[in-house]
Amino acid sequence: MDCIQCGKELTGRQRKFCSDKCCTDYGNMLKAKARADSLGLPVGHKQCSVCGTVFKYEHNGNKFCSTKCRLTRNQERRTYVQSETYKGRERAKRYGLTEEAVKALEEAAGYQCQICGVHEKDAPKARLHVDHDHKTGKVRGLLCQQCNHGLGMFKDDVSMLSKAVEYLQAKDLSQSLSLGVIK
Repeated sequence: MDCIQCGKELTGRQRKFCSDKCCTDYGNMLKAKARADSLGLPVGHKQCSVCGTVFKYEHNGNKFCSTKCRLTRNQERRTYVQSETYKGRERAKRYGLTEEAVKALEEAAGYQCQICGVHEKDAPKARLHVDHDHKTGKVRGLLCQQCNHGLGMFKDDVSMLSKAVEYLQAKDLSQSLSLGVIK
């Protein structure tokens, strides 16, 4: 009996294929035939996802008939990723929210950081960050980048933040000066 992919004689316990490579190649060939049949194309051909041209492809995953179509799709993707639509969707998805829920948060906060009050348009990257509890994942509100990072640096620990407030409110800095802590 011979390998059904390459025709090489089978030895020992081999039943249909002489190697794993032949088995994989045979499976890929069947998938290509099924894909071609479903699209009404000749085997070994694809339809370009940009211009629709039918082209012969190698088994390297080509989706485009030409470099021009590939570059066109890359530029479309870059433009989309930089769009507000994409940023809004990704930000919402990351925290398990809908885009509408994020918009409602922004409106409720008056488009301002809920700690320092900086307006969204004046914040870095002209947007507010969704603040959330890292233990529960629950969304708390919207903060500017600096306030969000500040909370993160204190690991969302209220006692550490209280100590920082006490430190900043200390009235007697002369003791610190005499100890040589502050110069």
